[in-house]
Amino acid sequence: MDIKVLYSSLKDKGINLIYSKNKLGIKKGKNVNIQDDLLDLIKSNREELIHYLKKKQELNKKKTPSDYELPSTVDYESLSAFKSSRVHKSRIEDIYVLSPLQEGLLFHSIYEEGTSAYSVQLTCDISGVVSKDSFERSWFYLMEKHTILRTGIFSDALGVPVQSVYEQVALPIHWKDFSGISKESLEEKINTFILEDKVQGFDLESAPLFRITMLYLGEGVTKMVFTNHHL
Repeated sequence: MDIKVLYSSLKDKGINLIYSKNKLGIKKGKNVNIQDDLLDLIKSNREELIHYLKKKQELNKKKTPSDYELPSTVDYESLSAFKSSRVHKSRIEDIYVLSPLQEGLLFHSIYEEGTSAYSVQLTCDISGVVSKDSFERSWFYLMEKHTILRTGIFSDALGVPVQSVYEQVALPIHWKDFSGISKESLEEKINTFILEDKVQGFDLESAPLFRITMLYLGEGVTKMVFTNHHL
């Protein structure tokens, strides 16, 4: 279940959830009765709701450069300007400085512009029916749980390279039907696509830095092509 939708739905019904000291509380409006099935729904999603409310509190707090462990060269005005920039397609959840290894990879990615050396690919064949809805919901859940899957890289916006974690990003999953391609041409088409996908590279400032393409090959076989930047 989408926790954000559940939270909004409860609020529309006059039921406000409160997070304090790792506990979930309920505050309801006058003449509002909470039915048993709704209470069970809240209980069954308790941990997810606590996580969501905790994250909302953190986002609403005004953070300074030191909260993000940024160097003293970054002042509050620069940070505020960066966070409010239109280049961001979603609200920033967190900011991290890069590790030395990441800084090295970033340097070579910029210096060797256009190279695909830092694009990593994984391919695998999946037999049987692939539920598009279930597959995409699973990845949506993973992106909610793992911040690295919602991260973009900025090399000089703050005078120091940083990675920005966004509250939400678009699901980078694409579906293509190759089932109409003849068996004689299929392997060549697949290899061409995989190569072109790798060469395409990534805009480091545009999160997420991975994409998935599902190629339906026919006869109940789907090839997954997972491409990501080494950063």
